[in-house]
Amino acid sequence: MYHVFARGHDRDVIFGEDRDREHFLELLEELSQRFRIRVYAFALIPNHYHLLVGTPEGNISQGMQWLNGSYGIWYNRKHDRT
Repeated sequence: MYHVFARGHDRDVIFGEDRDREHFLELLEELSQRFRIRVYAFALIPNHYHLLVGTPEGNISQGMQWLNGSYGIWYNRKHDRT
């Protein structure tokens, strides 16, 4: 079991709109399927998130890199950020 969290650069908002949260949850579902990471609980706060996850394959690093990278690229493109 892992408690994972991440926040926006300079504590900036990362979930400013409903669509941002919806897309993150879509990616969270894909994370679960792609990496076989079990998501037990989550909290999406405007400038960060918390996850309680478990992984039988010991691949938490690869899964989180994929999740944060995928969301970051999507968010930056959507909001015209770099």
